[in-house]
Formats: sequence, C-alpha cells, structure tokens
Amino acid sequence: VIPFGKNEHIPYRERAAKFQKPGFADEIRACARLAHEIDRAVCGHCQRLGPDVAEHRKIDGDIRQREYCRTGYSATGTQIPIRNMQAKAKAVLGDLFNREVRRYLRKLIDHEVGQLFTVHFQWHASPIARFPLELPRKWMENKMALLERNDQNGVAHLALSSPASLNALSDAMIAAIQSEFDALAEDDSVRVIILKGSGKAFCAGHDLKEMTAGRAAKDGGAEYFADLFARCATMMQTIPRLPQPVIAEVHGIATAAGCQLVASCDLAVAAEDARFGVNGVNIGLFCSTPMVALSRNVPRKQAFEMLATGQFIDAGRACELGLVNRVVAPETLADETLMLAELLAGKLGSAVRIGKRAFYEQLQMPLEAAYAYTGNVMVENMLDRDTEEGISAFLEKRKPEWVQ
Repeated sequence: VIPFGKNEHIPYRERAAKFQKPGFADEIRACARLAHEIDRAVCGHCQRLGPDVAEHRKIDGDIRQREYCRTGYSATGTQIPIRNMQAKAKAVLGDLFNREVRRYLRKLIDHEVGQLFTVHFQWHASPIARFPLELPRKWMENKMALLERNDQNGVAHLALSSPASLNALSDAMIAAIQSEFDALAEDDSVRVIILKGSGKAFCAGHDLKEMTAGRAAKDGGAEYFADLFARCATMMQTIPRLPQPVIAEVHGIATAAGCQLVASCDLAVAAEDARFGVNGVNIGLFCSTPMVALSRNVPRKQAFEMLATGQFIDAGRACELGLVNRVVAPETLADETLMLAELLAGKLGSAVRIGKRAFYEQLQMPLEAAYAYTGNVMVENMLDRDTEEGISAFLEKRKPEWVQ
C-alpha cells in the first residue's frame, strides 16, 4: 500500500536517498500514477471517496505484523481508495488493484533490490524473513545462480558463476558458498569437491563496489566491514573442516580474497596462464585476512613480499612456493583436476575423512602433542571395519570390498 496522489509527499523518497538511489523514489511515484489510472479505468471518474477507516485499520495491522515489517516501514499516509462500489465489489476491485500494484513493484524490485539494498539485506541472515514482500522468483534464481553445483561419480563441482564481476566474493556469493559447504558437510555421497570459477577468472576477491556502498552507514561502514570479514573468515575456515578434500581449479586470476580462497583449499591445480596476487596494498588496503591463509601455504619471506609489493606471481612460481600442487595446460585444466579428484574419490572415504581432520588438527600442536594425538587417530582408523577389509584384501592380493 502506498500514498495516493501524484503530488503528495512520498516517505519512500527519503529512504531511497539513504541508499544514494533517489531515482528509485520516482519509480514509486510512477506507481502512484498507475494507481490513479487504474482507479479511473475501473470506476470511470476521478472523484475521491472518503477513506474506509475500518479497512485501513486492518491494513495497518497487517503491515505492522513482524513477518511483514522492517524498521522504518509503516502504513503512514493516505491509503489509495476504491470508490462508489458495494462492499463485495470493493473487495474484488481492491484485489485487482493490489495485484496490479504488486506486479509493478516486483518489476522494480527485480531490477533494483540486488544492488540497491545489498548492504541492508545481508545474506547471512534470513532474507525471506526480513523482506516485506514475496521475493520475486527471477531475483531468487539469479542469486542461486551465483554458485552452480553439479555432482558426478562422488565429485561435487562448484562453479562461482558471476563472470561479470570476475566471481567477486560479494555478500550474496559468500552466503551461497557457505550454504553449499554446509550442505556438503552432511552429504555422504560426495567424496571430493572441486571449486572453480566461470568466465575469465577464478576469483577477483571482495566486491569493492559493494564495500564502497557500505560506507553510506552512519558509522562509515565499520559494522558492515567487520561483519563482512567475519563471514568471509567463517567461510574460509569451513573448507579445512569439511570431511571431503576440496580442490581449487584455478584459471585466469586469483587475487586478494580470491588468492585466499585458493590457499584455504586442501589442494590446487592451476592453468599455466593463471596468476596469483594479494594486491590490496596497491589501492591502500593491505590484504590482512588473505595473509592468514597465504602465510600458512607460502614461506614467510615470500608471503610478505607478495603482500607488501602487491605484485602478481605466475602459476609456475606459485607451484614452487607451495600455493598450488600442479600446473597444467589451460586446455587440460578441467580434465587434470577431475583426474586428481577421481583418484581421491577412489580411496576409502572414512580414512580420508579421519585423515583430513587429523592433518589440520596436528598442525596446530607442539611436536609431542601431535604424535600423541595422531597415535589415537591411528587407533580409531585401525578399528574401522573397512580398514580391516582393506588390509586383508592387500595381504590376500584382491580388491577390497568396502562398505563406505
């Protein structure tokens, strides 16, 4: 429900201005003109009817329900009236009018909300619960398309699918990756995960346009930035905690948080023409969070050189430093990565899960504690039924019959 009349004050204009998109308020005003035209077509004249107080009271109540409202939204302003009709006819015309207005609003939302309200509706919360209207199906499909998943023979292929932004880690992209990782952690049918990018690049790091928009907040974006980096860090730390090995399939560039994503994966295969960099320092932003993963893959002095100079390294140098495992021809990148994934998928799943968890745990321990911990892990592994079968099959020179 919106205020009536072409020349009346529209409170939405002030809210739109906060997002530096005042033209959006003009679109809302156009919606008011649409209402005026519908009213004229339906009723044959432009005479206003006195407001139906009881009807408006019910509308006010509905709008203020928790599931439909957000801070700053209410039923203020004169509601659009329906004229000179009997009660039942009024309800029919009201429903017709409502559908027309909502159809028009959804067109606006489909084009505007992904960019205009990205900061306000962050995907780490429940976007459906916080949005006052039903989310347009097309907009939801666009968000879901940011990450495409395809499972084949126990290998899950995850493709970052925002080539226009070089697969930047926007709020929506981080949320999509985190959601898929959470699902994969519970999926026993998947043994290996391949993470890749579509278009010309693997990943160009954080979305700088989106981050700049965050500065519009009263605190200059401090709360938003802290939340963004915390959610990104959670997503990165989820990778070593997944039970399945994660392989980065890298082409084009992997910069800043994109390089961090490669470093966070368990394994990486890169095309010969791939380049890597933590180049935030070139625009005055030292890559402090990417530094965490990078410095745990690359020797200390080489990592600091990359961070402090912002210079890129090629795939061959990345392999020498330990950032990637293999460098292959661009035309064989997908096949070579899949071969590695299938090799891992052919191993005993329970053993790989136990081993991956132990690998990252022992890295954080002193030497003596690490040996004590991994000794207990070996005991756990030995007591596995499939491990017993694997050892027996090896001694008997036959193929093991594993359950997992």
